[in-house]
Amino acid sequence: MIFSASFGEGHNTAARALEESLTQLDPHCVVERVDLFRECYPKLERLAVQCYLFLINDAPKVWSIVYRLFDTLSDDIGWLSFGKFLRRLQQRLQPPPFAFVSTYPLYPFLLRKLYGDFAPAPLHTIITDSITINRFWHAVDCDSFLSPNQETTRVLLERGVSAEKIFTFGFPVSRRFADLQQHLKSDPCEEFRILYSINSGHHYARQIAQKILEQPNIRLTVLTGRNTKLRAKLTRLARSYPQNCVVLGWTEEIPRLMGEHHLLVSKAGGATTQEALAAALPMVVPQLVPGQEEGNLRLLTQKGFGFYAANADEVVEIIGRFRKNNCALWKEIRGKMITAANPHAADKIAQHILEFPKKATRG
Repeated sequence: MIFSASFGEGHNTAARALEESLTQLDPHCVVERVDLFRECYPKLERLAVQCYLFLINDAPKVWSIVYRLFDTLSDDIGWLSFGKFLRRLQQRLQPPPFAFVSTYPLYPFLLRKLYGDFAPAPLHTIITDSITINRFWHAVDCDSFLSPNQETTRVLLERGVSAEKIFTFGFPVSRRFADLQQHLKSDPCEEFRILYSINSGHHYARQIAQKILEQPNIRLTVLTGRNTKLRAKLTRLARSYPQNCVVLGWTEEIPRLMGEHHLLVSKAGGATTQEALAAALPMVVPQLVPGQEEGNLRLLTQKGFGFYAANADEVVEIIGRFRKNNCALWKEIRGKMITAANPHAADKIAQHILEFPKKATRG
């Protein structure tokens, strides 16, 4: 049973990738993906997601305060009753699953409240952010913590998480990213292809797209997700560049699209960052959500795989650096990313869960 939530796409991305790997590695494995927020409070969940998107787009400083407040509350949220969640969870857990997997940090609290220290199956937490992780992720003692990278593992160790419970397998991305590895060959970059994924930060999207399209020998693919108004707005812009710009809405072809482009322009979301790393696709980050995404950006910049751009002009300036001298910088970074890529993380995590002892160490 994999628990997830829609407050940021990274949680669902990890859950889907892990389900794919579990069922591929063991055809007899039955996987249930559960979003208790959506099941118990569908209207409130939609409102909460809208509020989250509003805060990260229009009031990031307020979101930063909220994020840090959650961090300080992580040690004790016993005052919350979780009544409807717990009743729904009890219905779901008959009979209990072989393993619990959480890609959203609230679920271990629910399972602890329901079972105490004697859960009927091991509990695994997949951490979907890097470095600046909220303490909610490790406030409950799980049987294993699946860390996306060594940098995050060091943070967990510094905070007192037992080393024997931390497994640094990487972030679970779709198995389709592994297929890209055989196609990541040298590229003359005569026509530089840029993928612009707009998860949030839509206020500046048209300006950034316009600035990019004004550069010579550029092909731009814009992803607007489920934002139909933004898609219509950028489609009007694309008509002025019919040979150079394509605008797409929601798509399940992210692995293919990342493999077909030279550069990704996007915010440093947990899933987006890790998918770019798996695809060996350098990033330019034009928007940063305070809190959880600060660590993702730090991961990119420390490794030299991505750059932060404070405005549209800086986005274009960084693109120019990548293309200078026959794309020398791009080729250098791409080569390093291919060596560091970890597209098989979902399989490693799935194998870990399938082989983990049936009885939890606590129970």
